[in-house]
Amino acid sequence: MGFLSKWFKKREPELRQIHSLKQLQLGDMITLDDSFGLPPPLRSQTLVLEHVYCDEYQHTIDAIYWFKNQQGHAFRLVEHKDHLLLWLSLTRAQVEQVFAMDDFSEIFEPQGAMPLTPQSLSNLPQLTPWIGQQYHRISFAEFGYLHHQDYRQQRPPQSDDHQGGQPFERYFLESSDEQHALLVQVMSSGETEVYLGIVRPQTDIQEFWPRGNP
Repeated sequence: MGFLSKWFKKREPELRQIHSLKQLQLGDMITLDDSFGLPPPLRSQTLVLEHVYCDEYQHTIDAIYWFKNQQGHAFRLVEHKDHLLLWLSLTRAQVEQVFAMDDFSEIFEPQGAMPLTPQSLSNLPQLTPWIGQQYHRISFAEFGYLHHQDYRQQRPPQSDDHQGGQPFERYFLESSDEQHALLVQVMSSGETEVYLGIVRPQTDIQEFWPRGNP
C-alpha cells in the first residue's frame, strides 16, 4: 500500500519566485546593494513594497512602486530607460532650501529653458546624494492621469473621466550627466509634488523576497 500513501501525500505549496519588479506584490521585499552610489538610507537596506499605482500618459504607463525602509522612510521607485529611478519626496520647506524660488518658478514658464542650479547645501547633508549639479528641462506640462490602482497587467479604463484617474501635469528635469533628476507633478487640485531622483543600475536590486516564503 506504499504507493497509495505516496499518491495521496499532501503536496507542499510551491514557493513564489520573483525575478523582476513586475512580479512584486504588496508586502514583498527587495534588498539593495551596498554601493556608495546609493544614499545612506538605501544602502544595504531591505525595503518593503507598500503600494503600487500607475501614471498614465498618452503613449506610456509608468508603474510607481512605493517602498519603506527599516526606519519607516518612504521612497518611490520607477523603471526608467533600463535603469532604476529612485525618488525622494520633498516638503515645500526643503524645496525652498534646495532651490532659489525665482529660479524654480522658471520650470513652469513655456520659455523657461534656463538650467536650474541648486543652492549651497551645507546645511542639508542628508539631501546631498540626491542632488545634481545642474538640471535641464526634458518635458514641459506633460499631461497624465494618476491611478491609485495597480494597472501593470491591464490597461486603465479609457472612459472620458478615466474612472477615478486624477489629472496632472508633469515637469521632468535631468542633470547633464543623466545621473540625477527632478520631477514636479502639478495635480488638478493645485497640489504640487516635488521629487529628487537618482538614476541607478537595475543590478542595485540584489535580492527579491516574496512575502510569506520561509
